[in-house]
Amino acid sequence: MLGEMLDTSPEQREAYFARIRSLSTAERIAMMDRLCRGVRTMAEAGIRHAHPEYSDAEVRRELTVRLYGEDVALRLHGPNVATRP
Repeated sequence: MLGEMLDTSPEQREAYFARIRSLSTAERIAMMDRLCRGVRTMAEAGIRHAHPEYSDAEVRRELTVRLYGEDVALRLHGPNVATRP
């Protein structure tokens, strides 16, 4: 099951989901925004770790490739001018 919490007791799992259900729509949107920003930050850090020589623009392009594919990266950022392995 997607999102299954295998390391959490049934009681704690129910308390977690009850808390999520109690949030307003605006609170849920804010939570999702923070989660998405956190994932993006971690992905960018991973790219920088693997390719410390990349410029900020190259990191953004690589993130676009990973999220949306080469075709979208080509449209948004142009061709990959870096010739890296």
